[in-house]
Amino acid sequence: NDVKIIRKNNNLMLIGNEEDTRMNLVYFFMREINHYNLSDYQNFFDTVDLEQIKDYTKEFYRSKDISVKDVEILSSVMHVAIMFERIQQNNFINNITVNDLDSEHYSLAKEYYEGIKDRLTIALDDNELAYFGMMFAGNVSKVSDEEVENLSNLIDTVFVQIKENYGFDFAQD
Repeated sequence: NDVKIIRKNNNLMLIGNEEDTRMNLVYFFMREINHYNLSDYQNFFDTVDLEQIKDYTKEFYRSKDISVKDVEILSSVMHVAIMFERIQQNNFINNITVNDLDSEHYSLAKEYYEGIKDRLTIALDDNELAYFGMMFAGNVSKVSDEEVENLSNLIDTVFVQIKENYGFDFAQD
């Protein structure tokens, strides 16, 4: 992570490769955001609407039956906003290597992009779409039906043991 911060014309600028710059920006916003009111951060963005991205992101995850926490929604929104803002400023990801990106995450990225591109008027090339897929790989966990079933059985077993040992019946809640 080789990003330098320089001051120019009373502005702070991040200088480094585009991928590291974006990651540092996301890190900054995620550290700074201590509540979920995105309107407080809108003034950092000239070309994207954070609420619009949030609404679409939630709608997309819901339509795909992808369960995510509020902080993961927020992280996704910041990743997308920074990515789209940087593209609008002609800062692109080049020559990305996508060895570990599977077709599922790439497909999710492509489908998400197809749904949001008209709302935000943005164009992604192959490198950017691959980068977007890598973001999905970090935000979307793959849990098989078998793992869900095993976890469900474990929870049921724990509830039975708690009831037998302590008399509390959590299975009814």
